Amino acid sequence: MNRKLGLILIVVLCLGILPTRAQTVNFIEVDNGSKTQYYKDSAGYDKLLKPDGSVLIYSQRYTVEYLSGKTWKQITTPYSVTQKDNDVTRHYTDYLGTTVQVIYHTLDDGSTKTDIVINSGADRVYRIVWSLDGITPNTVQYGENFIQFNNEAEWVRADWNDAYSQYGDISVPIVSDSANGKKLDVIFNVGTVKQGEQYILDPILFDSYSYTNYSGDLWIKDVHPSAAQISAVGQAFNATESGNIESATFYLKKQGTPTGYIAAYLYTGAGIYGTNMIPNGAALAVSEVFDSSTLTGVSKLVQFNFNATNQFSLVADTKYCIVLQGINASFTVANFVNIGFDGIGPTHAGNIVYYGVGAWDRTNPSDAIFYVSSYVPPQNTDLNADSVFSKDSPGWVNVTVSDLEVALLTTVDIQINTTGDSNSFTLRWTQATNTFTEVNDPDNICTLNASSVRVNVNATTDNICFNFAITGGQAGLCDVKVTTVNDYGYTDTDIYASAFDFSYFDWNPTADLIDSAFEQFGIIGYLTSITTWIDGLVSKFESSLTRVLALILLQFTVIEQVYGFFTGYATSIFAIALTFSTFWQSLMDGTSVWIQPIYDIGNFWNLIGYNSWAPAVPMLLFIWWLDSLPTRAAQTVGGEIQVFINDLNTAIGLISYFVSIFSYVANTIIDRVYGLFPAIT
Repeated sequence: MNRKLGLILIVVLCLGILPTRAQTVNFIEVDNGSKTQYYKDSAGYDKLLKPDGSVLIYSQRYTVEYLSGKTWKQITTPYSVTQKDNDVTRHYTDYLGTTVQVIYHTLDDGSTKTDIVINSGADRVYRIVWSLDGITPNTVQYGENFIQFNNEAEWVRADWNDAYSQYGDISVPIVSDSANGKKLDVIFNVGTVKQGEQYILDPILFDSYSYTNYSGDLWIKDVHPSAAQISAVGQAFNATESGNIESATFYLKKQGTPTGYIAAYLYTGAGIYGTNMIPNGAALAVSEVFDSSTLTGVSKLVQFNFNATNQFSLVADTKYCIVLQGINASFTVANFVNIGFDGIGPTHAGNIVYYGVGAWDRTNPSDAIFYVSSYVPPQNTDLNADSVFSKDSPGWVNVTVSDLEVALLTTVDIQINTTGDSNSFTLRWTQATNTFTEVNDPDNICTLNASSVRVNVNATTDNICFNFAITGGQAGLCDVKVTTVNDYGYTDTDIYASAFDFSYFDWNPTADLIDSAFEQFGIIGYLTSITTWIDGLVSKFESSLTRVLALILLQFTVIEQVYGFFTGYATSIFAIALTFSTFWQSLMDGTSVWIQPIYDIGNFWNLIGYNSWAPAVPMLLFIWWLDSLPTRAAQTVGGEIQVFINDLNTAIGLISYFVSIFSYVANTIIDRVYGLFPAIT
């Protein structure tokens, strides 16, 4: 089965004992060094006890939650608990078919490794919450990716460095008080997982020898076990950590037109490691098969996956052999599979193994190209961005990503969140087409530029350089979330907090002077807001002065209704103004029968370049209004204060009128949107 099509999301968190290792989260009692007892029950909660039977932690549990509207909802409670050997599994499900397994593996050192497996039944945003309640040591010490609780006799440490080292800062720890002591919640923000996608946290690469060491090929020319031709090729390796084998990867191509299948086999090793070690006994695990006819004449990395029933548990610092074997195949001396190796100055500590002439043998000094892992994910290794993005001015965000080889990369996404996550957008680079696209911009605040580029660093590393302009959103520090996916469906997600500063202080063009000045007083995007407001009122002011005059007439009519002092004489004046506006509008937009047939001057607004100075109109009107106050006050009882109050009353009346209209339109749109998404709860 292709992992990219799998429905399994695995998130690995670990529980164990000091000394700390890469895949452990630790609960430690230090007064006598005894291991904490670990009880599992059907309710999904665990109680951790001291050797004397007293409570160290009242409850510990993992929950998987998904975002429904603005609310996080839990994937129910376990409906069954199963046990196989030293593994205990709790099973969960929900109404959309999403299933969750929380699997506790007891390791050889007595620690416990926890796997959380999610089969996603729908496109959802997930998070995992690790909760410890009633921690009896009550003094809190904060570290980088761990929290420790102390008292005079003992201490408890929760450590998630392993998750951080792979995915970056996706965790949010929260310490609070509870009835039984301290409470710790560590939230792991997984993000969006679509139906059918796979997401795995906390990988283990047991051992490998990079394909960059490739110098030649060995071959498989027969079905295993063969009597004459070679039917199996592989490598002796050392497991650097304990854990289940999930995949083995080799560097393969074909010669001629072989048909049939090959698979990866795991064996224990016998002999001197690095000198004459060969497979011993029956295979410990067998991968899913691979169709050899799909290979080409060019070497590529091919991954062989071990399904759940074949994920043998490797023991740290133990020697094994991983071998490719021909099965159900039609290989010949002219049609066969090549396996990449290094025969020129190999540096791996192990040795090549092969099967030929009816027996296992080895080749030394030579090493096969191979990777043995729980899986091999891509990695986001660095992010560099321009320190400041000015409004409407292009800038760069450059992401460095790596994989076993860059050809295995599928997509690299960057999600930009403006200050306080008030606005966001997502840009994507796609490996297959080497194209950059804007995949999500709900607030229309980003312009992606064609100058975005992928720069190859070496065989395993690319720089993905996004060039774009931000046209709106909340000014201030912006976070960047990078998500990289490879051809196996493996994902690496990192959050780079405060990666750059978004500012309106771009003093060119001149219009931005006004935006920058208003930003000093906390008013963001003044010209955009005021222009939008004016456009909404006059609806294409440039092309229809009649509408503007009619709107002005309407405002005077409102004033007449409010204050009751407009007479028939005033109404006649407004009617004359409206009639004149029709004539004036035809002059302005170039449709006048008096002018157009003789002087083809076109649209007056284009002629005078209205768009270039229109943003200054609101400020000019404001200045005109201030200047008019003394003149009108001289003609009115009460002086300038009274005129000012009258103007305010009129403005309040107008604003109330338009606010009621805008509120009606906004509510209508919102009701329509919710009507399109009846599934939102």
